[in-house]
Amino acid sequence: MKRVISIAILLTATMLLNAINRDPVVSRMIGYQYDNGWQQDRYIDFDYNDNGLVDVTSYFEGDVDAGVEYMRTVHSYNEEGDIILDMEYDIVTDSLEPVGKVEYEYCAEGLDLKTYYAWEDEAWEVITIWDNLWQDGILYRMDQTVYSIYGDMEMYDLYTYDEGHLVSKVSYSYIEYYGGWVQMSRTEYTYNEHGIFERDVYNVDLTSNTEYHSFHESNSYIDGLLSETIYSYAQGATNALELYRRYTYEYSNTPLEENVQPIVNVSVYPNPCKDSFKLTSDTRLDDVVLYDIKGRKIKDIEVNNAVDTTNLANGIYFLKSKQNKAIAKKVVVVK
Repeated sequence: MKRVISIAILLTATMLLNAINRDPVVSRMIGYQYDNGWQQDRYIDFDYNDNGLVDVTSYFEGDVDAGVEYMRTVHSYNEEGDIILDMEYDIVTDSLEPVGKVEYEYCAEGLDLKTYYAWEDEAWEVITIWDNLWQDGILYRMDQTVYSIYGDMEMYDLYTYDEGHLVSKVSYSYIEYYGGWVQMSRTEYTYNEHGIFERDVYNVDLTSNTEYHSFHESNSYIDGLLSETIYSYAQGATNALELYRRYTYEYSNTPLEENVQPIVNVSVYPNPCKDSFKLTSDTRLDDVVLYDIKGRKIKDIEVNNAVDTTNLANGIYFLKSKQNKAIAKKVVVVK
């Protein structure tokens, strides 16, 4: 059970790594289990350094103040700021005992290979390999090999995009009993102006070769920031979705890039803004760019000129610039 939970935490941490170049950042995720009402059963704290997410500590049972610290994941980075290693520990009597690790390798397009290890019998044992395949700068397939005492399993995922957004993932496994490669599941993603809004997973009943709705995730946002994630699941193939898990998020304003500084001697007015804002400065600012909450470039900004925001969705945006060879940021709120 811990292995399942720990991998889920690693995936959550990886998701949050996508946000390391913007501010604010998630500092805590609080988890609830639904059992005739929401019952808090865990929380996860996220700590950062100049590279990004560096330490994930998980607490199980009890409320936030009385939780039992049981697992920690520590991230390491290369000189380019890419994550290269996750070390996963069980926390036993205030000491860290290694239980797993993930190694990352990169190619020109991005992440190339992820290798998962388990600490077994005083040695590292490979349990899963994820091999990413890229085409024209887009990840289109991920091959997976899972090693276990029951034999090796081969799987792969195929990705489909629409205007740069991932909209579906179809997963296949090689099963000799069914004559080779068979579809196991299909995941559909929908978006709103802030990011992934909903995610639905449809598993395949291999006996009847029919799909059934097995999982639903719904995300809500406040001021452009992820506020809550609610999961549902189906009992068997009944398509009857029932509440299962829920997560809420707390944020901090930790600077996350090397040499990140607040932009000084500048002003943004009005802020919050509705139709436009103006950036003024009595010092030189180079390469001023406006980014959205997902880190996507919106437009280049000229100092002392009005910036039209009428076509921007409500939410939080970031001005990023170079000032005296340092990277600097300022938050802009569009209402």
